[in-house]
Amino acid sequence: MTNIYESDVFSRLPDHSMHPGGLRLTDRAVRLADIAKGMAVADIGCGAGSTAAFLTDKYGFKMVGLEISEPLIQIGLKNCPGLHFIRWDCKTLPFEPASLDAVLFECSLSVIGYSGKTLDECATALKPNGTLIMSDLLAKKSTGKPSALPALSELEKRLKASGFEVVVSEDHTPALITYAAQLTEQFGKPFDPSLFFGTQLANGFKLSEHCYHLLIARNIKT
Repeated sequence: MTNIYESDVFSRLPDHSMHPGGLRLTDRAVRLADIAKGMAVADIGCGAGSTAAFLTDKYGFKMVGLEISEPLIQIGLKNCPGLHFIRWDCKTLPFEPASLDAVLFECSLSVIGYSGKTLDECATALKPNGTLIMSDLLAKKSTGKPSALPALSELEKRLKASGFEVVVSEDHTPALITYAAQLTEQFGKPFDPSLFFGTQLANGFKLSEHCYHLLIARNIKT
């Protein structure tokens, strides 16, 4: 199956972003997180690197992008030759302990899975008091199904179990609705969430039963 994110549709979206809220939400998140110039930041599921390029140019972060798609990595290297990409299999994070100041997930955990293992590895890779930023699709209510998207309260529990303390929590559902409308217009057919967030959403998905949330958490694991 073709990776939908490799479609040229995304090059026609505002700022080429592959997530609701675009670079405007990215900018808000890093300002709220108070990440300083020169800090090491990993963008997990970085696509073609639009976020990494933006944060490098505007804030001087030392960015590394992890991405499973070789075509997207090649697009990113063509557009921004100085970007640092790692081809990642969406399994174990390839970072040394306490080597990162921040990790960023923009609409990527809903694709690779909100696993405790990934969050545990983030806590290990982050320095003490390092920052985890995520903006992603969540269920408004828990379904109790292991494969389903978690509700906000469930995600907060998973973060706490991995050694994180949530310091910012904001609802950005209007950005999700706008994004769905933009994709519907560009693809010329109704928004199909299963193409973007996995086959578990293919049956009976209702946009009204989901939300889009920004969370910022500190690594307090000792």
